[in-house]
Amino acid sequence: MGVAVRATETVTFFRRKPAHLLLPGRMHCGRVRVADIGIDADVLGEIQSARTFENVPQFWRKSFPVPQIDGHKYARGHAVVVSGDIAATGAARLSARGALAGWRWPGHAGFANETRSPSTRLRSPP
Repeated sequence: MGVAVRATETVTFFRRKPAHLLLPGRMHCGRVRVADIGIDADVLGEIQSARTFENVPQFWRKSFPVPQIDGHKYARGHAVVVSGDIAATGAARLSARGALAGWRWPGHAGFANETRSPSTRLRSPP
């Protein structure tokens, strides 16, 4: 493996590059600043072979509705997480906890071959 500098700040020209946004590159960039050197934004359409963009909240924020004060708990959705064997429930448990903690919606998680009930109601952590 090669060696890479861990910068506190990176100055790039024209636009951010995939290495500034994706791992492991972004871990080495520090704060990224785009310096304007006079390249017209239309040039990107001529040189870009694949469509890339930075995933920022403005692209997906409208897809997540704000709960209404008089709304029902099921209006935001319901998470059902199903796992395989008892020895392989880690990802399912993590997903179920993420759904519960992030959205506070009701949900159920089912774990096959579990000694307790096959469907466990998810509860908020204490």
